[in-house]
Amino acid sequence: MSEKLFSIIVTVYNKERVLKEALDSIKNQTYNNFECIIVDDGSTDNSRDICSKYCKKYDNFKQYDYENSGVGMARNRGIKHSNGKYIVFVDADDTIEENLLETLVNYVNNYNVDIVRYQCKVVHYRPVREPEKLNYHSNVDELMSGYEALKKWSEPNKRYALAWLYCVKKSIFTENEIEFPKGIYEDFATMPSVIACANSVICTEYVGYNYMHRINETSLMNRRCR
Repeated sequence: MSEKLFSIIVTVYNKERVLKEALDSIKNQTYNNFECIIVDDGSTDNSRDICSKYCKKYDNFKQYDYENSGVGMARNRGIKHSNGKYIVFVDADDTIEENLLETLVNYVNNYNVDIVRYQCKVVHYRPVREPEKLNYHSNVDELMSGYEALKKWSEPNKRYALAWLYCVKKSIFTENEIEFPKGIYEDFATMPSVIACANSVICTEYVGYNYMHRINETSLMNRRCR
């Protein structure tokens, strides 16, 4: 199997009501040298069947089913199954912009970086509000070492540690034996190590991730932007 440039890892647990929206945003990418690795973490609703339909229709969608172990373990399994040079995480109740990967290609090719950090906006469902762009830090388009980035980005708050706002070279995980822990606060426990191990990191102002703020939706941390 030839290496893809990107592996998009989606962890799924009982998301049948919103899952299609997430998967559609992935299949509609304007850049197509990617695979979508779906890890179903023991869903008891119709999520697995929904994922199976996408995998049957699209050759670059792959599904792996496990008993429930939590999002951290599901992400680790997704990384192990992935074949891409770079890893992108997408939560099953969020979406990405259709040109996310195309934008990332430009940074990967022009800067040859280990990590690209992009921005997100919060999309509110109830009450109806305009999408809200969240800027977590500056240093835009400044090439830094992982250690330099970690020092600058960790000063204001801990939101820099959100895994789904990073495009990360897979070798950062595998060569440094970095895994997400089982339990809560997986991002906070993992992403600082990922960033610190990178030789080169860059941040862009590009808003590529849509954090879907769904009121009364059952989800980890009650869908708060951590």
